[in-house]
Amino acid sequence: MANRVASCCIRSTIQPRRWSKFRPENGSSPHKKPRLSKAGNRYLRIALYMPALSATRHDSQVRAYDQHLVKTRGLKKIQAVCAVMRKLL
Repeated sequence: MANRVASCCIRSTIQPRRWSKFRPENGSSPHKKPRLSKAGNRYLRIALYMPALSATRHDSQVRAYDQHLVKTRGLKKIQAVCAVMRKLL
């Protein structure tokens, strides 16, 4: 009988936390800044980052592609830069 009462009390204290709206979903926070992926060749990623930034500022076709990614597809700026890096390859 004592175990039943104790388990009932423990269950009632844990259950509201389960239904809380402040619980992060999928174990990740929605407020984190987007980052470049660490997968792939590190030296290639480093070598392509600055040329991609320069191309988005000075090349009209790359700038249009970057604007398309940011405005139409809703990507963050760093994600669009990463897509431009892949296009430069």
